[in-house]
Formats: sequence, structure tokens, C-alpha cells
Amino acid sequence: MITSAQGYELKGKIVDEKGQGLFGATIHLHETFQGVSSGDSGYFSLKGIRAGHYHLHISYLGYKAWEAELHFPADSAKFWLVRLEPSSLELNEAVIEGNVLKLERNKWSIPVHVLGEEALNRNQTFTLGQALEQIPGVSSINMGVSVSKPVIRGLSGTRILVAENGIKQEGQQWGGDHGLEIDPLNVEQVEVIKGPASLLYGSDAIGGVVHIRQPMVPMPGKHEAKISLLGKSLNDALGASALFRGNHKGLSYRFRATWQEQGDYRVPADSFTYNTYTLPINGGRLKNTAGREVHVYAQLGLNRNWGYTRLAYSRFEQKAGIFSGAVGISRAYLLVSDENTRNLDLPYQHTTHHKLISNTNVQLGRNWLEADIAYQYNQRRELSAPHAHGQLPSTEWGNLAHGLFLQTVSSNIRFHHTRSKKLKLVYGNQSQYQSHHFEGFEFLLPAFQQWQTGVYTVMSWKASTRTSFNGGLRADYAGIQSEEHKQVLWKNYVPLGEQVRAVALARNFLNWSGSIGMTHQFNSKLHLKANVGKSFRTPSVQELTVNGVHHGAFRHELGDPNLNSEIAYQLDIGLFYESQHFQASVNPYVNYFSNYIFLRPSAQFSPLPEAGQLYRFEQASAFLRGAEVQMEWHPWKQLHLEADYALSLGTNLDLNLPLPFMPPGKFKAMAEWEQDITKGRIQSWYARVQFQAVQAQNRTDRNEYKTPAYQLVDLGLGFQLRRKNKEWLDISLSVQNLFNTRYLQHLSRWRYLGIPEPGRNISLRVNVPVW
Repeated sequence: MITSAQGYELKGKIVDEKGQGLFGATIHLHETFQGVSSGDSGYFSLKGIRAGHYHLHISYLGYKAWEAELHFPADSAKFWLVRLEPSSLELNEAVIEGNVLKLERNKWSIPVHVLGEEALNRNQTFTLGQALEQIPGVSSINMGVSVSKPVIRGLSGTRILVAENGIKQEGQQWGGDHGLEIDPLNVEQVEVIKGPASLLYGSDAIGGVVHIRQPMVPMPGKHEAKISLLGKSLNDALGASALFRGNHKGLSYRFRATWQEQGDYRVPADSFTYNTYTLPINGGRLKNTAGREVHVYAQLGLNRNWGYTRLAYSRFEQKAGIFSGAVGISRAYLLVSDENTRNLDLPYQHTTHHKLISNTNVQLGRNWLEADIAYQYNQRRELSAPHAHGQLPSTEWGNLAHGLFLQTVSSNIRFHHTRSKKLKLVYGNQSQYQSHHFEGFEFLLPAFQQWQTGVYTVMSWKASTRTSFNGGLRADYAGIQSEEHKQVLWKNYVPLGEQVRAVALARNFLNWSGSIGMTHQFNSKLHLKANVGKSFRTPSVQELTVNGVHHGAFRHELGDPNLNSEIAYQLDIGLFYESQHFQASVNPYVNYFSNYIFLRPSAQFSPLPEAGQLYRFEQASAFLRGAEVQMEWHPWKQLHLEADYALSLGTNLDLNLPLPFMPPGKFKAMAEWEQDITKGRIQSWYARVQFQAVQAQNRTDRNEYKTPAYQLVDLGLGFQLRRKNKEWLDISLSVQNLFNTRYLQHLSRWRYLGIPEPGRNISLRVNVPVW
């Protein structure tokens, strides 16, 4: 054992089920990001470890991930012989990083799923939100092919928190036509928490969390460069992304730049019907749905035996056209093709998002202090013609209809206190301040300031080798101040006076949440999870103050300044079976909301010009329930079979009516064959076929359209090529909507225009390692 002045040493050997050493297994300490790879015979050594508590992670392709808690110096005298269990299943990682307790997957009472880089790459969806639909119970709200956002168990918007590197994404997420300002090509792993997570993440996590994990730091001395080339037939999209990353004696770096450009996308239709009018879709393309994207990500980090610190900057920029038929009253002359499928015309949206994040983890005695601090600046501009209908003259804003500018400063502080090997505690504080102002000739949201702070404590107690408990309490205080706004009324270029569109508002909210959960291992294959809790959500500024036409969503939305906080009570139960080649689960849940906030079609016409139907934010008691059933089976090493079904139901208890905008039930099945080849240019290949059947959505609110059922088939094919015994090319080819099926998606923003979803798409992705 090395002396404590030099630090302690962790030594061991990684072997397979037959006791043979495994070369190239990955070993790393979570708290410091220190890591090594096992040598030829499976031996490893990690030196310079300080006294304290750690989580050790070990992983190897084709085997279950392995995790252990270490206590130095007590464990420094041990020689760790780690026998990995083979598994052909697509298993989640052993430890869920989005959980502040760093619990193993089977010991956390809340259901969580992990998508790795391979699953994200093979699916080749247009957006990250669509990629998450692989997970049972997760769907997405789409506006065309370039904008989407996740829906978890029927909840979306400000009820689903998206976090990157531990920081909540703040980018006008209340808008159904506002996508995630995150480069999907820079995402290597996503954890999705299904169900309430307000205890750990605060108000906006009442429905679930999408946590984009920090990319893994390469092993010391390793440096990589990779170029990815993309193409999609649906909208003639082209893209390229370059990645550089490495680690020099604990000093790590990562840089990625992404460019994409796409044209108007195709639909399997030559017309659509809106308000009894049949309107053309020229050439099967939706005019003005082209777009361009440029994203940059840069990160520097330092890993030492005292912990680590990282600083990351990202810039997301996207220009996305808005289908001409979705603004004002659809007219045939607006939809005539201009013969250029790649240009952007009015109306369109231009979004830029800057984000600077600092992540630090420092050892204090035998415990750890984590600090995440961030600044974000979101700039969203929606442009259209101010004089299109003769209502108002040209203004100082030019074509800027809505300019929404949001600045956010946030911090997350967590202190990890290990009382014993059975009891762990975490004390935390989350704080945030926001400032918003607007520009443009139209009005949607007033200028406002918003702040919130919360304190919490969570615990994990290992009652026995089979039973564990986790839970905690949290208190939050939030405040909102918005300004009054008066809008000039025009008629034929003549001002008629002013109209109050938003009143001055000052509201404060005090809430608490709590939960208790249990996991029990009946045997090595069967375990149970149960969680019960109370959660809350502070009304968003949009729900309180919005009053205007949201063109991308084709509706006039009207807020209510008297809304109260949502209060929810949840029960979640999961039964899981897992063997070497088969796993299955069933996960029912119920949620009761005492004052659920929802946007409801009013059956009234908006008083604003050509705004369509008026949608009001209302509150009511609500009951949500549902279940997910999943199965995965590997009858042979090469063959992977998977099937799942998910259903979410929502009821407005005050009116005994279905809640609006709930996803229909969905069944998915997938078969994949993957083959490794020891000789030749081809290193490995895979082929997959996926089928999904979406039920009709007939449980609709008043004035909400029903949506018929549909079925889709997708294909996938991929090769890994080698040259001089090294990976040379990674090629993935996929076909979505193989039979070019015409269908409507219930949560799509185009649903109310009767516009079908995208037709057949062929995607190609080529990854080229440079070094």
C-alpha cells in the first residue's frame, strides 16, 4: 500500500465468467474522472487516490456494467478481483449519473432509461426529441422535421426539465414550436427519468427529466479526431460535424463544430384540407420548411485526485422556415412553389442560444462538494411581413414580429455526506435568476424578471442486502414580476388607440415536495420498485401573461394571471425481471393534480386579425394514469428482439372530460441482427427492422380534433470497416416510413391544418476516424 502522503493505490484484475483476463476494460472513479484500461491479462492499477468515499465504475462490451462503493484507506489494501457477467442485452449503465445519490439503476425507486451513443446514432432521427421516442412512454411534439420536444407520459413543456451537464436548459421551452437548443450530434448519452423529479430538480421536473450527461473524458494520453457526414432524402439535407477530444496528463479538451442545411421537406400528399377548403401541396413539398444550423461546443477540464473542474461553452444557431399555410388564413397563392426548395422566405424563426457552464467536484475531507454554475442567453426571433394584410404600416422593427430575449444565471450546489456504507445523505441548493425583454411589431409576452431558490436533502439507506430506501424533502420559493404592455391598434394604416395586452404582475410562490421510495430484490433476476411523493410546479410566465398569436403553433394563446401552483401526488410501481438473455418489465403509475394547468381550445374566435381559434390557460383537478410494458430477448448472440407498449390517459375531473393533447397508445417491435467478423475489411455489420402501431386518439377534449390510427415500418443497416486492424469507417443507413404512409400525428403542430407527417426518408451517416 502506498503511503497516504503519496495517495493510495487501487489494484485488481478484470476477468470473464471463466476467469480469463479481459483486456481493454474501462475502469474509472466517478468523483475524479480518473481512469485506466485493463492490461493484457486484465490487471489494472490506479494510483494517487486520496482518503475518502468513491464510486468505482467498470465496463466492457458484452458484459454487465459493474459498480462498487470504495472507502479509502480501508479498501486500499484489497486486491479487487472483478468477475463480469456476460449479457447480450442492451442494458442500462449500472449507475445513474442524473441521480445525485449516484445509485445503481436497480436501487433507485424512480424509473429511468439510458440511451447510449450507439442507439442514438443508429436511429438517425431529425432531432433529439424524436430520438427519445425509442423509450416506452416517451413521445414528442413536432413542428415539421427540424423542431421537436419530448413528451413523457403525456406531460411536456415546462413540466419536462431538460438538463445538460447538470444545468437546466432555459430557452423559451414553454412554446410547443420551440425545439431544444442542443446539438444532437454532440450528445453521447441521455438519461430519461419518467415521473416526478421535483425533489432533485425543482419545479419544472414534475413530469420527468431528460438529462444529457457530460461526455466521458478520454483515458490519459489518448487523443481523437472524427468527422461525421450526414445526408437525408426527405428534405435533401446535408451536414457535417467534426469532433476533437483528448486527455494530456489529466488536462482534457473537447471541441465540436456542426453544420447542417436542409430544403423543404416532402409529405405523401398533394393537398390538404383546412376549414373545408382543399389547398395544394405543390410537388409534395411543404413550401418554406427549409432550414440551416451551425453549432459549436468547446470544453476544457482538469482531473486530479482532489476532484475535477470543467468549463464548457456552446453556441446553437438555427434558422427554420415556417410553412406559409400556417400563418393567417391559408390561401392557395401563398403555397405556390418558387422553384427553390432550399431558400428561406417569410415567415421563419431564427434562434441563437449561448451557454457557459462550469462543473466542479472537490473533495472535502472524506466527502464531496459539487458546484454547477451557468449563464445562458437565448435569442428567439420570429419574422413575418407586418403589412401582409393591410393592418399596420412598416415599423421600426422591419420584419421582426416577435423578438424574445431571455438571460438566465443559475447555480446548483450539492454536498455529498457518507455517514456509513449503508446511509448516504446529500444536501443541496438550486438558485436561478432570469430577465426577459421583447421586441417586434406583435406582442406575445411582456418583459419580466423571475427568480427561484430551493433547498433540499435526500437520503439513501441500504436496509439489507435486498432492500433499499431513498427519499427526501425540498422547499422552494419563487417570484415573478412582469410589466404592463399596451399595444397600438391599427386599421388600414390608421392608429385607433391602445389596448392593454398585459397587466403588471407581481406574484410569489412557496412550495414543498417530498418522496419516499423502495427497491426490493426478490432474487438475482426479479426486483420491485415503488415510489410515492408530492410534487409541485410554479406557473410559468407564459401561462400567467401570454396574450398573442403564436404563428408557429397557429393559435392565439391567452394566459391567466390568477393561476396557482400545480400540486401533484404520484404513485409509481415497477416490476422487473432480468436474466442473461431476457428482460421484461411492467410499470404502472397514477398522478392526481389538484390544480392542473392546461391549454384548452375555447371554441371562440380570437379578436386579433386572422388568429384562428382562441386557446385559454385553465386550471382543474386532473387524474393521469398509464403503464409501460417492455420486453427484450436475445435468443442467439446475434439476434436482438424487443417490444414495448405504452399508454397514457388524462381526465379533467371537474368536467369529466379527457385532457387535451394527450398522446395515443403506441406499440413498437424491433428485430436486429448484429454480426462480428474476425477477418476481412468488414469488422461488423447490423440490420434491423422496426414496426410501430399507434392507436387512434378518440379521447379528446371539446373542440379538439380526433386522430386516426396508423402503422409505420422503418429499416436500418450499418457496417464498421477496418484498415490495418483499426476502425476505418462507420456507416449507418436507415429508412423511415418505408411505405411512404400518409398519417397524422396527434401532437404535431400541423395536425390542426390537416397536414400529414413526413413521408419516406433515407438517411446516411458516415463516421470517419482521423486519428
